Formats: sequence, C-alpha cells, structure tokens
Amino acid sequence: MKVSNPLEQVLLEFSKWLQDLLKIQEVVPLMTYDSAIKYFVTDRPSDSRVKKGAILRQPHKQGYHLAQVFLDSTNSVLCFTNGKPYGRQLVAKELDEELKEIFGNKDLIIVE
Repeated sequence: MKVSNPLEQVLLEFSKWLQDLLKIQEVVPLMTYDSAIKYFVTDRPSDSRVKKGAILRQPHKQGYHLAQVFLDSTNSVLCFTNGKPYGRQLVAKELDEELKEIFGNKDLIIVE
C-alpha cells in the first residue's frame, strides 16, 4: 500500500518492523545529531535505490525508541532480500539539543 504523505508512508513501513521492538538491545545514553547523520554516511547500503534516510522517534520507557532507515525516491523503506529494512533501531536515553530542535513537535526527520 502506497500513500502520498511521507510521514504516513514511513510509519506504514515502520509498523511492519515493530515486532522487532522487543529485541532492541542497544541503549545509548545520548544520541546526537552528528552521530545520527554519520550513521547514514558510514552504514549506507550499496543499493542504488537509496536516496534518503529517515529517523523515526517514538516514546520509550527508557527515553526514545529511534529507528533509522533508508528510503527510495518515493519514501518507501528499503529492505534486504529477507524483508528486514536497511537500518537500525536503538533506544536513546536523551537526545542532544540539535536533534531535539530538528525534531521539534514531529516524530520523523527525512535526511536527503
């Protein structure tokens, strides 16, 4: 199912990935904007369809559940052949001021 709103599209794709939420083992004390952007550069898949990245923020009992995924030009989450999205999930106890400011009152950042 495709939707035209980038947030809705990413949330739809992300919801398919939520079953892995209980398996998250990485908890970091602080997620910075720089480290989030660095991940998109250093861990970018060698898939020519990758055009963007997205960071989704959700409340978590220890802070914030963050998912970083790679998107194609239509904002669809790109996946390995096994269906698992390219990306990572982690829990951050805190976000730095720059990342908080960029999120503002939204829960999704698209990085191009």
